[in-house]
Amino acid sequence: MTLIEKLKALSVRGLQVAAVGASVLVANPSDAALIKVMNAGTKVYSSVAESGEYNINRLDPLESYDSVVWYEDNADEFAPPKEGNVIISDSFPSDLREGANDSTLLQILGEQWDLELSVDVGINTPNDWRGELAGTIPQGTRINSYYIFIDGLPINVTNPNLSPWGNSRRLNGFATLVFEEDILGLIGGRQLLVDTNDILGKTGVQYEPRIGFAGLEPGAGDIAMIEGNDQCNACVLTFDFRTHDTMDAIRVITKSTAVEVPEPITILGSSMALGFGLMFRRMKQK
Repeated sequence: MTLIEKLKALSVRGLQVAAVGASVLVANPSDAALIKVMNAGTKVYSSVAESGEYNINRLDPLESYDSVVWYEDNADEFAPPKEGNVIISDSFPSDLREGANDSTLLQILGEQWDLELSVDVGINTPNDWRGELAGTIPQGTRINSYYIFIDGLPINVTNPNLSPWGNSRRLNGFATLVFEEDILGLIGGRQLLVDTNDILGKTGVQYEPRIGFAGLEPGAGDIAMIEGNDQCNACVLTFDFRTHDTMDAIRVITKSTAVEVPEPITILGSSMALGFGLMFRRMKQK
């Protein structure tokens, strides 16, 4: 066989190797970046107008629920949690302004999948939602982002001498969420939540633009804690929110769960280069 014939044969074998390599290296998308929902639920308490009591810790709940809503969007990479009492809804909300999704249940949706940050993004110090930032996630980091919220119930005015807050039934939402990747930070402060809507918000969704109508308050019993487990350093989020006629919301940023896949042309070039190297080594030995 002449050198030209050997090169042609090698080119065919190189293409075959590249094809096999491509089929092996292409990564399957993650089944669910939010793996598990635990100890989740909501409790509904009477309003101040109804009970005369300001502290819900002194009240028995009127209603209790033990599930959360996951909004499914077939156009993105997010999948529903694998475990937990989760109601899957395919009615993905296009409006996340306060009052647009009044419900007694916690609601969760995926926003950005494998997003490379175009700017540095600030994150709040958990439970000090108005205070100094905990730090920033640097530009260029690849992340997933989630939006978790509980929208207040409609106001039923039973005492005109009280504010809307006093006439609104109160909600307590709580859960422990286990993510596939470590949590990089939380955005729950009302100002920062609005400021990051354009960067991290889901395309086509209208978010609450008014500061004070979404987010968390340090003095209102809104708490969140990031922990690890035997599988991760910081992939577990536990939170407890309390609201009335407004919306409590938090944005959770995790490491990206996407797996980088070499470009097909790179696989082909590497495979052929390896094949040529082996062939010339054999020819030299001969």
